[in-house]
Amino acid sequence: MKKYGALSDKELYSLTKRGDEAAFSELVSRHESFSFGVAFSVLHNSEDAADAVQDAFLRLWRAAGKYRGECEVKSWLYTLTKTAALDILRSRSAHAVISSDELSETGAEPEDPSPTPEEEAGRQELIREVRAAIDALPDAQREAIVMRELHGMSYIEIANATDSDIGTVKSRLSRARAALAEILNKSLGENFSP
Repeated sequence: MKKYGALSDKELYSLTKRGDEAAFSELVSRHESFSFGVAFSVLHNSEDAADAVQDAFLRLWRAAGKYRGECEVKSWLYTLTKTAALDILRSRSAHAVISSDELSETGAEPEDPSPTPEEEAGRQELIREVRAAIDALPDAQREAIVMRELHGMSYIEIANATDSDIGTVKSRLSRARAALAEILNKSLGENFSP
């Protein structure tokens, strides 16, 4: 039996090009939660995000023969997932409101086994304020900050996924952080620094 866990994403995808379903399954296992986070950040709905993830991996499978290895598989998957999520968003034409249960499912909310009602109310308010602040950013800045801070993507991965150079990515992140600090300082009256 092949040991797929030791292979890089590019090696797994090369095997996928040759029809190796187990190699593709390993790619799915590695990146399913990442892809879900990307879709959820666009759709704010677990069911729609799951549909977008399924569509993105289906597109990844079908496009295996076209992959030339010029970008990281994760960056390509980001693009496919975002496209699938935007397709769903366009088709439903109504924006879903994020619920606290959905935030917990994605790990965006910190684990606290026994918060007091006051702590819980404060945390929910902070989540709403941060979500609103992120949503208020220009598209390019919002995309960069979500990829970096919520999905842990590197500058290079973000640059590849957005077809931008690294300097542009750094600039967008800097502007996004400054804007978030300003928005949150105004709305929460606290001293947030980028």
